[in-house]
Amino acid sequence: MKRTEASFFIGLLACFLPIAFGNYAAPTNIHSNVTSRSVYVTWDPIDDVTGYKIRLTDPATNNQIQAAESQSAEAAFAGLMADTLYEVGIRGSDLNGTDGAEATHEFVTNLAAPEDITVFEATAGTIEIEWKRTNVSSYEVRVTTDDDVPIEVDISKDDISAYIEGLDTMTYYKIYVRAISDDGRSSDETLLRVRTDGSGIRVTDWWESPQGGLKGKATIFRPLQIPPGLYRMRVHFPCAVQNWTFWHVHMDDDESDPDDGFFLLFQNQTWQWRKTEIGVVFNYGLGAGACIAVNENITVDFGDDLAPKETSKKTDVRIEQNEWKSSLREEGEVAGMLKLRLDDLYHGTNHNDKKTETSIQKPLPGSYVIAVDAGEGCQGGLAIKVWWGMTRKDTQYLEEHKVNVHYFTQKKTGDWTNNQPGLLYSYDPAICPSRSNITSYILEDSKFVDSVYGSYDYTL
Repeated sequence: MKRTEASFFIGLLACFLPIAFGNYAAPTNIHSNVTSRSVYVTWDPIDDVTGYKIRLTDPATNNQIQAAESQSAEAAFAGLMADTLYEVGIRGSDLNGTDGAEATHEFVTNLAAPEDITVFEATAGTIEIEWKRTNVSSYEVRVTTDDDVPIEVDISKDDISAYIEGLDTMTYYKIYVRAISDDGRSSDETLLRVRTDGSGIRVTDWWESPQGGLKGKATIFRPLQIPPGLYRMRVHFPCAVQNWTFWHVHMDDDESDPDDGFFLLFQNQTWQWRKTEIGVVFNYGLGAGACIAVNENITVDFGDDLAPKETSKKTDVRIEQNEWKSSLREEGEVAGMLKLRLDDLYHGTNHNDKKTETSIQKPLPGSYVIAVDAGEGCQGGLAIKVWWGMTRKDTQYLEEHKVNVHYFTQKKTGDWTNNQPGLLYSYDPAICPSRSNITSYILEDSKFVDSVYGSYDYTL
């Protein structure tokens, strides 16, 4: 090869050396933004590279934990351990896969965030919270409105709890808790959204309907803690209501009068008890101009005292008896099967079931109990062996308890839809001379009924 040709070839090759061999500098100005479980790393871009290779390692062992590639000067890693030292190594790379020099950067993740934050108590103006202890002795608590506006409130901290005062009733707040170490390092914040107690209604919007009339939107705030069983709310609007929609409740059609602006609502299912706010949209209709002046004069009453409950409504139930021979009975006992003919009294709970001239709508679940009475002559009572279409209740704790009377509920959906529940029983003839005195009846809407349902241990 001639000398001039060799010089030209070497010069041409030198033009491509940076691309061919990737003689790139190491990244500079590396920064890390950490949480307890993740890191976001940035650095200054490098000229002429098309991407970056990043590795996450344990600096004590240099073992690689995670790896990533990025086309921009940034990378993120998640799934890290809290309060732990890590190292990232970053190098540029070109289209040919040639890597440049590597730069390393160490960082420590935040302290472990407080866990298991719970509400100990919420009143109309205060909230007390607790959390699980971490490996620090200091915690910081701050409060914002539900739309993230910081507020100044009185906060008293005591080890792993905080008592917050000066809050508004029936209002949601966001409470943030983070751990602080002795050297000033902190954890991520743990968020808890909490509502203060209280009950009432808040109108949130008004507008005129294109079809005429005044429409409104409101939220009914129910007390946070309610007794188990049927829970009622009575809403009274200042004018007749033409159209309405309620959420998270049922409406008692018989006891409501929209022409008078009166609605009796109730919650009687587990999913409803979890709902402490009830939404409502209503329309006063045409000619509601007089309501505009009193448009927020809507009242709501709560609780079981909305309907008199001193005495029970008692309805006899026809029973069918049959002999029953079973090994479940004790020696010398007499056994039998009892079928309760609720279908004589009530419509079927299925909309397609036929109605008779004498049948009526079945009471709502939670508003009645079924009694099976062995009679005054059977003070020893019946030994109930098996039952179906209903759930037996232990009433020994009640003042009204009688050993010869057994009570059953149809709270479960599968029970309530059964209009022919029954049971198998046995008794000692020496204590119960005759079973001809056995009767059954329904008790509705009384304090006794409520006390029977009060024995349920509902998890709200």
